[in-house]
Formats: sequence, C-alpha cells, structure tokens
Amino acid sequence: MGVSTMAKRWLNIQESADYLSVVAYTIRNAIWSGELPYVRCGKRIIVDRADLDRWCETRKQLERAF
Repeated sequence: MGVSTMAKRWLNIQESADYLSVVAYTIRNAIWSGELPYVRCGKRIIVDRADLDRWCETRKQLERAF
C-alpha cells in the first residue's frame, strides 16, 4: 500500500495544521511549549498523527447548556 491509499502516520507542521484545520503557528506553538511531541529529522519537524489526536482529546471542552 502506498501513501496515496493509506493515511500518513507522520505529518509535517503544515500537514498537521491542515489535519486539525488550524494555522501552522498553532502547531509550532504547541511544540515550542512542550504540549505536542515531535521528531526532528534533520531540519524537518514531523508529528505523529496519533499525538495530534491525543492533543485534541485533552483539549476537548463540553459546551455548557444555558
């Protein structure tokens, strides 16, 4: 199976931002603050899709009923 038929596990910063529908700065800020794990490959920074999912799960908020 190629990448085109299977979801990529490792995403660069822009792909991570696209995956979460946020701007790239949000991902960079989460990495710089130590909230989001990452791997450095030379000059590239990549993020595990599972870590993005976990990061979002820890930030879920329930809407209050008014």
